[in-house]
Formats: sequence, C-alpha cells, structure tokens
Amino acid sequence: DVRSGSRLTVESDDLTSYDIFFSSVIAPKLNPKNSKEDEPCGFEAREFLRKKLIGKKVRVAFDYEKPARADGEDHQPPRKFYSV
Repeated sequence: DVRSGSRLTVESDDLTSYDIFFSSVIAPKLNPKNSKEDEPCGFEAREFLRKKLIGKKVRVAFDYEKPARADGEDHQPPRKFYSV
C-alpha cells in the first residue's frame, strides 16, 4: 500500500505489515480526509511510487527514528525512516 510519495506499507516474509517512511525524501502532502487540501503534485507522487513498487520485492534498511510528538491536538507516534 502506498500512502504518499514518501510513505508505504511493506509486508515481511512472515506476512507482518509495517509502515515505513523514506529517509531524506520530502514529498507533497496528501490529506486523506479532504483531497481538496492536498499539496500540488501529491497525488501524482503517490501514483508514481505505486506503479513502481506495487507487487515488487524490496529491500529496506533502517536509517533512523523520529520520537513521538504531541503538539496540541496533533499527536504523532514515533516514525521510522528507511532506505529502500
């Protein structure tokens, strides 16, 4: 599953799914609740990645982790960044 131009879900050999973020990539943001608030070219970035990666085996290498963040209403869990 490709969530954006910088985030995707991969499945390991034991069928466990993981959300991963690309290291050093800043892609246009997509708003899943309101597509009118997407940044320009966000949809195109996601579709490019989807066409390249869906159904393919990839190798991922862990690079770093950003700690959890809680800014007012916006709480983000820790995010792990990988090279693919």
